[in-house]
Amino acid sequence: MGTLSFWHILVVAAVVVVVFAHRRLPAAMGALGALIGHWRRSAKGPRPRRDDGVIEGTFTRRDE
Repeated sequence: MGTLSFWHILVVAAVVVVVFAHRRLPAAMGALGALIGHWRRSAKGPRPRRDDGVIEGTFTRRDE
């Protein structure tokens, strides 16, 4: 028997996560994906605003 290496501990941790947290794992991965997406969007800088000629707060009624 040898000592525990990093890979042994990693495999044991992965098995524990799969066995005990299988219900929460998809939500955690979704949150991680959203966090990475948010980080990537913020790293690009602010998005330019689209000027479509609409004045904010006005409402035009169209009677048909």
